[in-house]
Amino acid sequence: MERNSAPQPMYRDDLATLYTVSEESVMETLSQRFAQGNIYTYLGDILLITNPFHEYPIYGAEVITTIAAAYEFHFLCSFY
Repeated sequence: MERNSAPQPMYRDDLATLYTVSEESVMETLSQRFAQGNIYTYLGDILLITNPFHEYPIYGAEVITTIAAAYEFHFLCSFY
């Protein structure tokens, strides 16, 4: 069986599983995942999101309105 393209390197979706943890390895992984359109990357239990500088249509207007209202309510109730 022939390949149509060269194999692409796989970049881990959890930075906690990197063999070598350094600024260089973290930035390389985040950069490559971003280039592949993966804006979400885990660091153990923490979710890192790189800013894609454009909208991702993953939430409809109803969800956005609900979330914004919840944050506004929380913000108003946080100050005494």
